[in-house]
Amino acid sequence: MATPGSRRVPAEQAATREQIDRAVAALTDEEVLRLERHAAWRIRGLGPAADARDAEDLVNDAFELTYSGARSWNTAVPFYIHLKGVLRSVSDHWREKYATQLSAGRGRLDASEDARTAAETAVDDPRVRAGFQDTLDAVYALFQGDRVALDILEGLAEGLESADIRAIAGLGQTPYESKVRAIRRALIDAGLKRPTVTQKGPGRG
Repeated sequence: MATPGSRRVPAEQAATREQIDRAVAALTDEEVLRLERHAAWRIRGLGPAADARDAEDLVNDAFELTYSGARSWNTAVPFYIHLKGVLRSVSDHWREKYATQLSAGRGRLDASEDARTAAETAVDDPRVRAGFQDTLDAVYALFQGDRVALDILEGLAEGLESADIRAIAGLGQTPYESKVRAIRRALIDAGLKRPTVTQKGPGRG
């Protein structure tokens, strides 16, 4: 079975152990925090499919897959962007594996409540604890299954530059801008975002 997120990397661009060591050491505190928050978002979105795993498990898996070579780092891509891609692919793999197990007759997880508790605890955002939970749930539900939209929303929430978000989502400038507009419209239609005067338009009140 293929390693989650594995893809061919040209030999001349595949990082050596020494390059990975240097890249890990060069990660800034802000980048580490963003990776942890990204992992927490992914775990939270998995719900019971996290299977009692938490954000730390997801981050550790990303580093282990990178070091083992199962998910080679293409040095043409910034190391931080590479790690975010691995976090995404691993969490997607966990979701797909859980769905396959359910379709094969797996019953309700005994540890599902523990998994949910671990996921919610992993979200270290005081806004969530203060009552932002319902809104985040609604946003995630609205775009569930749309990985590109979720990548963009996560990047915007983390304050990433559009170039970094495009690299994570794998979009060019024009497709990215079109997707952002579509996301805004969907959020407005769902009542999760207030339209601006120009966005209201005819019939939007």
